Amino acid sequence: MLRLAGEEFPESLACITCSHVLEGHPIGLVARDEDGDWQFLCGTFAHQVSDGRLISISSAIELEPRLSSLKAVPLGASVTLEPRK
Repeated sequence: MLRLAGEEFPESLACITCSHVLEGHPIGLVARDEDGDWQFLCGTFAHQVSDGRLISISSAIELEPRLSSLKAVPLGASVTLEPRK
């Protein structure tokens, strides 16, 4: 189990990301659907369904360690991450 936004999740929990993040763009937008699904997107491109990819929540945190410091993200909400310095 790992902690994200004040909650615990299995490390293998499937999440949605975009191909841009997997190509090296930073995660800039974190969204949590009404049903609790997580999305970790670049936040800079207009996305098509074909841009979607599945990764584990632990992989998302490996790609963007700042996710570990997120505060609560309620269902149906999104958070914009500040650009990396």
